[in-house]
Amino acid sequence: MDVTGGEKLWLKKRRSRVLWEITALVALVYVVGGLAAFFIARTSYNRLSRKSTDRLIEEKAETIASSYDYLADMEMQRLSREYGYENIDRPKLYEKLLKKDPDDLDPLQEYLINMLQNMERSELLDLQYIFMIIPPNPFTPKPVNFASNDRSLLYADLPEPISRAIEEEKSWIIMEEGLPELGLEGEQLVTFTRIPSPVSPDVLVTFTGITPMAQDVAEIKRFYDDEKGSTMARFGLAVVIGVVLVIFITFFLLRYLISKRITEPIDLLCGEAEEVLEGNLDIEVVVHRGGEFEGLETAFRKMVESFRKYIAKSIGEG
Repeated sequence: MDVTGGEKLWLKKRRSRVLWEITALVALVYVVGGLAAFFIARTSYNRLSRKSTDRLIEEKAETIASSYDYLADMEMQRLSREYGYENIDRPKLYEKLLKKDPDDLDPLQEYLINMLQNMERSELLDLQYIFMIIPPNPFTPKPVNFASNDRSLLYADLPEPISRAIEEEKSWIIMEEGLPELGLEGEQLVTFTRIPSPVSPDVLVTFTGITPMAQDVAEIKRFYDDEKGSTMARFGLAVVIGVVLVIFITFFLLRYLISKRITEPIDLLCGEAEEVLEGNLDIEVVVHRGGEFEGLETAFRKMVESFRKYIAKSIGEG
């Protein structure tokens, strides 16, 4: 009986170990699934955050560009009222533009420079640099900056991205790395407005402004980073709680199912086997129809019945 008791204890430990192993495997699957769901959600949120950030930056850029269009048009109307197109000596102006001598400017250029400097001082749209640029034409293959709020930049070669944007007739561009050629760091918004030239209404010039965007971009990104952090923290907590609940539910459900479907039939079969080992062949072996051990229980019942018949036959012959 001691051996039998030891075997029963061993079987219980073995079943408990199997239960924990199955639970651990299921828990591992849920943990991996939860982590995968977390990282997938995080990746999706990062992508959404970047798109939303880019969209907000674009909307702000479009707003500034629209305001810049209005401002440029207003200044050109003021130019026509105060300076007057009739006061422009066009042949002389063309001659000076071809010379590209920043120390020998036409009166119209002086007027435009003063106008652009006043625009900068007014801090409208936070404009840092303002240019009036003649686009490429048969006389000048490259864009020519013939008026600017910064005299040192007159006739200077424009940064390549700005020249390319003018040629492509873009409304605005974002320079994420800044404009090192102009000593500008951080994100810069460059807006372009095409207006009739004060020299000839048939010729369009590009009114170009540069506005720092680093602070605006940083605020937008900071907002989304804060939202992302709180959202992912809540999502991560929900995943952890969900995984823990699922593990507990799985453990107790497995324990119940294993007890009903495996442990109890095995314990019952072991008890019946012990009865047979002690010489009791009058027991009724229970067969759980549809159970996992129906075949084993049926075979054990037949074996007990065979023992009975064999013993009965042996006694009869004796």
